[in-house]
Amino acid sequence: MKTIKIESLAKKVYTKSEIRYINEQGWPFAIPSTAPDGSTLKYRGWDRSRTATVIEVTVTSKEMEAKLVKNFERRAKELRKRFASINVDAWSKDMDKIEQARKKAQRERDAIEAQLKADGIWNIERAIHLIRTGENTGKLTALWSKWNGIACHEYEDRKNGYAKSCDFVMIRRDFTLNLRRGWHLFLIGGLVTFIKGTSIIRDGMPCEWVEQGKAIADIRTVKGYLVRGEHIEAKSLKEAKAINAEHRAMKLARLLSARKRSERRAEQKANGSLMITFQDSLNAGNCRPGTMEFKHRYEEAIGHKANKISIADLRKYGKLFGVEYYAENAIQYALKH
Repeated sequence: MKTIKIESLAKKVYTKSEIRYINEQGWPFAIPSTAPDGSTLKYRGWDRSRTATVIEVTVTSKEMEAKLVKNFERRAKELRKRFASINVDAWSKDMDKIEQARKKAQRERDAIEAQLKADGIWNIERAIHLIRTGENTGKLTALWSKWNGIACHEYEDRKNGYAKSCDFVMIRRDFTLNLRRGWHLFLIGGLVTFIKGTSIIRDGMPCEWVEQGKAIADIRTVKGYLVRGEHIEAKSLKEAKAINAEHRAMKLARLLSARKRSERRAEQKANGSLMITFQDSLNAGNCRPGTMEFKHRYEEAIGHKANKISIADLRKYGKLFGVEYYAENAIQYALKH
């Protein structure tokens, strides 16, 4: 009694490329009819049909073994006819290239994902979703590249899209995060920002960032500088620093002006000299035509133009003109703001 593994027999009859191709197609090397009468068969899985896959044959004599080999070779001729027009060696090399490319892409993805996690972004999906991606996203991938940015590929998904009764075709989008080696991704000021190295130099450094237009696929990478958290397009870091200094000076001036107005308003509230403006009335919810009518009647009453009015006069003339409710709205708004 002898047990013969079909896998071992296949290695004697087929080339490596042929074995690979047949396995890829899912064709059994041996089926029940391949085994001689009186032999014992072992199947793969639960299938016991006439096309079931046989993985072992146990024979009881050399004659049965010879019959098995003969039947197996006949089966080999039948299978080879199925791929007679195919150069299986060339096909196998192509498959090797595809597999190598897949493994390379996976290695790149793992390395980029590890870097993103170390930088606090967690993973590739999180990094890509830092921009607008829409609802119907497809593949989200990442690769080492010669440029930094996020690329979007839009296509019509008629197979897995909306129901056939729907008149609209689903637009699906694949996104690829492109990252230059040595560069790291951060979210700064709401923008996906790329910097070389892991440290952000607050005083100023070159950087690149992603800008997205109204359309989701309208994505571009901008080169510039990052100065004190501000993204600036400039010809040099020196120019970027000057622009940032100007912006900070303007911001400080506005802040000081607002603080001064607030202090002056607080003082006016305290000494009773607070004046109510046309804008105060609008901010309080009073309508523009009504406010304008009151202004015209007030100016007619005092005999000259007026851009503001005291609280005392507003209450006086509000009562006189029958608009006390609206006058008090404006007063209360001014006192609280």
